[in-house]
Amino acid sequence: MVREVIAGYTVSAIYSEDRRVIADKISKSLEKHLAKYKVVLTEFLLDEVTFSAAYQSAIEEKQRARIELDTKDNIIVEKQNDRDAVITRAEGEAEAIKLKVDALNRFGNSYVKYRKAQVLGKRTKLIINDDL
Repeated sequence: MVREVIAGYTVSAIYSEDRRVIADKISKSLEKHLAKYKVVLTEFLLDEVTFSAAYQSAIEEKQRARIELDTKDNIIVEKQNDRDAVITRAEGEAEAIKLKVDALNRFGNSYVKYRKAQVLGKRTKLIINDDL
């Protein structure tokens, strides 16, 4: 009976907080079974559960595989976020270029003069005039 109930749970559940729920199910199952023989079960403790070495090894391997999968999933999410950031940055740069082109088309020569003054103004002191 104990094995039948435990078989429905994972090893991690047996060693976790679910252990209390499992113990309660086993206790109820045993009470029902023992009542047929006029035996009253007053207490059941799920104290020491052991598994074969092969089974423990398989569980550990499964846990390692799960951790590796989670790590790879995290890397994929990180790469997707990096990709999205590059796309967003490129879209922003494209919009900035579009705005500059629009400004050139709208203001023509005045914008070019303004940009020359910005660039040259950093290097030397200039008096800006229409010949720039």
